[in-house]
Amino acid sequence: MNEIFLPCINGQNASTELVVFSREANQPVSIAYPLLKHSGERILPDSIPGFLRKHHLYWECFCALLSHDPAPVRFTHDFKSGHLKAVCHHHISKCGFSLDLVKRRQTAAEESTYAHVHACESVFYQQINIPILLAEFHASMAMSRDGHNPPPLRAPCHRNDYPTK
Repeated sequence: MNEIFLPCINGQNASTELVVFSREANQPVSIAYPLLKHSGERILPDSIPGFLRKHHLYWECFCALLSHDPAPVRFTHDFKSGHLKAVCHHHISKCGFSLDLVKRRQTAAEESTYAHVHACESVFYQQINIPILLAEFHASMAMSRDGHNPPPLRAPCHRNDYPTK
């Protein structure tokens, strides 16, 4: 495995949150654990792949750091633990991405209904405001360099930031 992935793996292992690769930030970021919109309960780990498909989204493994090609994680059940995991998109891991979704469901502090991300027929209807998202990310990075705890990275969800049609 390429040593460039070691900081990514170490950061993912040290976190209690869902940590995935963000092309927009060009580094791993923590994301909020998804909640059911109506009940506010955390969705079951086995429902995460369907949640992502329904919203025309995917998480990327750390391979995306070295490639312009999409690197969507694979979901697999770990035979030892029985837990669902998100792992490197290669069948033999090249980047070390491994996220135990059962554990993260129990440990993640950040959560969201992702009300700003709608289920739709085409990914082109997703109107996440990337400039605002990146501004929040860079502000959180600046705060962490000053010794303060950075706020969690979240996609902006103010309705007036998005077109209605």
